[in-house]
Parts: sequence; C-alpha cells; structure tokens
Amino acid sequence: MKRIVIIGAGNVGSHIASAIIWKKLAVEIIMVDLCEEYEKSQTLDLKDLASLSHRTKVSQGDFGDEKVSQGDIFIITAGAKQREEESRLDLWEKNKKILNNIKDSLGQIKKDTKIIMVSNPVDLLTLEAQKIFSLDEKQIFGSGTFLDTLRLRWRLRERGFSEKEISKAFVLGEHGDTSFVCWEGLNQKMDFSEREKIEEAVRKEAYEIIKGKGATFFGIGAAVGEMVEALVLNRKKILPLSVYLEDEEIAISLPVKLGAGGILKVYRPKFNEEEEEKFYKSVETLKSLV
Repeated sequence: MKRIVIIGAGNVGSHIASAIIWKKLAVEIIMVDLCEEYEKSQTLDLKDLASLSHRTKVSQGDFGDEKVSQGDIFIITAGAKQREEESRLDLWEKNKKILNNIKDSLGQIKKDTKIIMVSNPVDLLTLEAQKIFSLDEKQIFGSGTFLDTLRLRWRLRERGFSEKEISKAFVLGEHGDTSFVCWEGLNQKMDFSEREKIEEAVRKEAYEIIKGKGATFFGIGAAVGEMVEALVLNRKKILPLSVYLEDEEIAISLPVKLGAGGILKVYRPKFNEEEEEKFYKSVETLKSLV
C-alpha cells in the first residue's frame, strides 16, 4: 500500500484527500499540518468518508514520523493564502521559506519518492523543489495549469464541442496571469473575440472565486486526485503540468505523460506565432522572479 503524504491539511489538502478517497485507491493518506488539533479533526472527518471506500486508509502524522519521511508521494499544499488583492506571484518569498522549512523537517526521503507541488506560485515552487530535493527531475512536478485547463474545458463543453475536440485544448505557460490557451483544432469554430473572451475568463476565474469565498479547492482537489491516480495505477495520462525545462531554466506547464515513474515524457506543442509569443512571455515573467 503506497503512502501519500499531504502536507497542509487545510481546504486544499483536505479536498485533495477527499478526491483520492473517491478514487477508491488502495493507498494510505497521511495528513500533516503544523496545527495538531486541526490535523486531527480533518483526519477524523476524512476517516468517516473513507469508511465508504473500504480500500483507502487515512491517518495523521508528524514530520518526525518515519511513515511520513518514507512516503511514496508527497503533495505539498502548505503555504500562505492568496488574498483577494494578491497575485499568485506575490506569495513567492513567503512560500519559498515554507517549502525550505518543509524540506528540512522531512529529513531523508526515499530515492523513488514523487513530489507534487500545489502551493502557489506553483511554477516557482516547483523550480525551488527541484533545487532543494535530491531527486530526479521527472519525480518533481507541479499541478501547473491542469486546473486552468479544467476551467477551459467546461466552457468549451457548454458551447457544444465534442470530447475529442476538448481533449486537444490546453491552458499552458504560467499558472497565473500570463497563462494562455493552446487551441489546436478549435480555431476555425470560434472567432478571435470569442477565444479572447474565454481565455480571459479562464485566467480570471480564481480571482472571482477568491473574492466570493476566500479560496479555491474543489477543482484543485479533483485535478490532483487525477494526478495521484495516474501515478498509483500507471495510467500514463496526458496532463498539462508544471515541469522543469532545462533549456529555459524554469518550471512551467506543458503537456506531459504522467505514470508510475513520474513524468514519462514532455510534449512541446507546435505553437502558432501568437502562442509562441505568449509562451515566452510566461517564461520571462517567471525567470524575472527567480
């Protein structure tokens, strides 16, 4: 039974745990949080949910526990919350310190461990994780623009596009204000103004959710649940995730094949001129902050 350690038991971490439980995977989820009372209450609540699964075990743990340090998959959600007036990039320095503290607290981890970064800014923190953890680069990746892509796809679905068409559309680049849509075969069905409207709506959705209820968690929970399923069951899914690109010296989202070994392949789409320009705008935005 694989151990999935979720660091940060708040709304995001608990919704990720919930999504994994509904997958009915034969895994143990270990919740870790600095607030022991909160960690305990979230664990008990999740145990109630897991009782329907019969396959998924839920427990709590501390950084000093061997079962935590020897986890098979780490999902890092801990970090400062994004406020209504903040961009994801505003969180960089705060959450960089938190990530380094987590690394120090974990101590020696397994050589085949996979690390999923979820905390924002996810691209910069994925890059930081690459630097501080002694693991192969294919074992460390971020949730990236997977959530943004889900936001794009339900909008396309509501406009009557087929699932085959929708599967070709990705949001790529920074998980943030410079993200962009790679439209593939959908251009001929929408004019420029409609595409721009959809792209802007996808980009701004997080701000709208945060304004209304303080945080996003259902969508990211589902996205990371899909990632965990791909790792545990070797599904080899094509997902837009934040990965380290050696030639760009940054972590940023591109379509990847995700399986039991982690990132099995990174795809570089054939961008049109406009998309190429947007991609490198994302690259430069992120590199300016490293």
